[in-house]
Parts: sequence; C-alpha cells; structure tokens
Amino acid sequence: ARCHEHKFDPIPQEDYYRLAAFFRNVIPYGTDQSATHWKTNPLAVFTPLLPLSAGDRTLNATKMTEVEALRKQRRTMLAKDSNASVAELDQKIAALETELQAVFDLALSVREAGTQAPRTHVLVRGSPLVKGDEVQPAFLTVLGGMRPQVALPSQVGHPLRSSLSQLGVRPTSGRRMALARWITNTTNPLTSRVLANRLWHYHFGSGIVSTPSDFGRNGRPPSHPELLDWLASELQAGDWHLKHLHRQIVTSHTFRQSSQIDDVEAVRVDPGNRLLWRQNLRRLEAEAIRDAMLFVNGSLNLQVGGPAIYPQLSAEVLSTQSRPGSGWGKSPVADRSRRSIYIYVKRTLTVPLMDSFDQPNPDKPDPGRATTTIAPQALILLNSGFSDVQSTRMAARLRRDVGSEPRHQIEYAYRLTLGRNPTTAEQEISLAFLERQRKRLRGLSGESESADARVALARFCRLLMNLNEFVYID
Repeated sequence: ARCHEHKFDPIPQEDYYRLAAFFRNVIPYGTDQSATHWKTNPLAVFTPLLPLSAGDRTLNATKMTEVEALRKQRRTMLAKDSNASVAELDQKIAALETELQAVFDLALSVREAGTQAPRTHVLVRGSPLVKGDEVQPAFLTVLGGMRPQVALPSQVGHPLRSSLSQLGVRPTSGRRMALARWITNTTNPLTSRVLANRLWHYHFGSGIVSTPSDFGRNGRPPSHPELLDWLASELQAGDWHLKHLHRQIVTSHTFRQSSQIDDVEAVRVDPGNRLLWRQNLRRLEAEAIRDAMLFVNGSLNLQVGGPAIYPQLSAEVLSTQSRPGSGWGKSPVADRSRRSIYIYVKRTLTVPLMDSFDQPNPDKPDPGRATTTIAPQALILLNSGFSDVQSTRMAARLRRDVGSEPRHQIEYAYRLTLGRNPTTAEQEISLAFLERQRKRLRGLSGESESADARVALARFCRLLMNLNEFVYID
C-alpha cells in the first residue's frame, strides 16, 4: 500500500501513511545522518611545530635520558610490593567489565524531535519527491478508522509530565503512546485474541485459529470460538501477563492429555484432532533439542541476559560464507553451552543443528514453524561433532554420579534423557548393547579395557538422545 492500492488488500494507501504518521516524529540513533556533523566538521589540525635548534635537540635528549632513568628506578622500587596487588586489581577490573557488559548491553533505541511532529503526506506512487494530500494519525479504516486522542506529556495534568521532568526527558508528541493504547484497549478484541491464539499455538502445535497471522476472511475460522474469547478476556483481566495465561493452559485437562490414539470412533470423526480429543504429538523445537542435549550432560549454562553467543562451527560450514573466516565470532568455552535463544542469528550462515530442525528462515517472516522429518536430522544427531561432544560429556556425568556399574549407569541415563526408569526388557537390551560395543572396540581401538568402556557408554548416551521419546513430546 505504500506505492498504490491492491484489490486484494483491505488497507488503502492513505491508511498506510496514517499509520506512518504515528512514527513521523521518531529520530533513530547512530545513523549516517546523525554522523554528518562530525564528518563535515573534522577536528581542528594544530599548526606544525617550529623545527628545534641543534642545542635544543641535545638538551631534549639529555633530559629524556634522565627521565627514563628515574622511571626505571621507580618501577624497580614499586615492583616488589605492587605486582601482586596490580594483578589482583586487574582481575577485579576484568570481572567488573564482564558484569557491566552483561547488565548494560547495547540496545536499539529512538528519540523524538519534540511535541510537534513533522507533517505527513501521501507519497504519489511511493515517491518522496511527489507529495499528495496531508494526512493525520489514524487507525485502519477496516478496523474503525477513528482518529486517536493524542495527549501530550507536556500538557498540564498528564500523568507522565512530572516523571519526565524529573528525569530530564524532553516531552514527546504522544503519538506512539496513543497507538499503543489503542492496540491494547479492552474494546479492541483483535490484539488479545491474536496473542492468546499464539500462546495456544505454541503449546499445542496449532492454534485455535490455525492461520495465526490471518484472522481475516482468507484465514480459517476458530475451532473453539468461545474458548478463544475466554482466553482473550483472561489475558486482559490478568493485566496482559503472559505467565498467567501460560499457567492456565498447561494446567488444563486438555493440555495434560496423552497423544496416544485409543478411540477408533474419535479418529473416524476427527482424524486431524481439530476438536482436541487428545494431545498432539509434537517434536521439540531446534532450540529445545540443543538445550536438552546440553542439560542431560550437566553442561547447560543458565546465565540470563548478556551478548549473543557463537557456537563452534566446523571449517566446512564457515567456508560457505561470502567472506570465509569473517563474520562469525568466537565465544568463550563456557558461553558456548548457554541456552539456544542466545545464539547469534546470521542471515547468511545458520547453525546446522538448528537449520536441520526447522529453525525459522531469517530471510522472511514466518507465522509458524514447519515440522519436517528429513535425513539430515538423523545424520546431525548421530554423526555430528556436537553430538559426539555432548554424548561424551553425558557418559562422564554417568560415571561421576553413579560409578562404573552398567546397570546403575543405564537406569540413570534413562532418567536423565527420558524422565523414567527403563523397563526390564530395555535394561537387558541396553546391557547387551554395551557389551557388544566393548567387544567391538577391544579389537579395534588398542586402548585399555576401561577406555573401551568409556567409549561404549558414550555411544549408548548418543543412542538415547536419538530416540523419538527424547525428541518428541507425547
């Protein structure tokens, strides 16, 4: 709608610029335009110093020699007492700098030019050189199209006036606040419905409205309209606290159902489970799979906040960049085991594990994740360097926590990965697997029997992390 109207789009061109008017007064930080001043006004250049005479140069050299001798003498005197304290202070400074970076990380921000926003015009064919009619901030015509009541924080009686004054913050136009209040207004049911449907989609794999980004005529109608309205009302009544609605959903009988199919008649009537007579079998997201592998071996770093992390990638993966060897940082070893939500997302370079398990494509918006079953997923979990490292760490945890008795190791491994004890049959199959692996390694590795047992246990751990029960929620 920026350039012209579309017959299939209910948003006319004028509506686009009415919405744009809400942000017309915004000035971003750190742009090339903001750097124009110092680019066009460089620092003053000092007048070159006059050349020194021969006598001045000799005197200067003599004095510099004396100064350097005094420096050496002072360093020698201080070295004996201060080296330890200086090293200790350096460690404290480094720790404080790390803490400061985690607390005060960089964030994108904007500011406003003042209380009077520039005029907004419809741009004919989207050209900034051809201005059409002037427009004022307003909401979408299809949703009512009313003009907002913009209350300026600079006006007497405005609740933000005193607090802004105390903080030294300049008054704003109030336009963005008016838009935010309209979006979250209790008389506007669309926002709370869309948000509640998104939460339901996250927990069940499909929303009450199965087209989460399209609540219009082209989208699908809700399977349970009364339930969606109740969830939306509950969200508003809970002051928009998402945790409250999460708790309501996960403690419900509907969520706590099993995905096992034991009702033939229900399958005949509703094979797609649209009416939620059972839980949906869902695979973990890519991030949750990686985090689960780190968690079961005890290496998951639960630190909250801070800068993005860069998992270690193979040379083959890094070589696929447009500029191989650049554009991918190197995080400390401890940070590489942080939760996957902190992984740096680069549009042209994805982490193989995340990409294989359907992490959204950063090149385009995605209303819902796909769930595919493809060969690279098995190859990643079985043969990747990441899986090898995590299974070796898990084997080390088993030996450390329960000792070298195979039965105890198997029971503990099942509890860690699957949340239950093995059945008698599973126990016997697992023991036989470990024995076969030890015998096979004994003739190939040339290592000691204990080393062969460690490798066999690591392979068993990798096997458990490849089970459907580990990757799927039933």
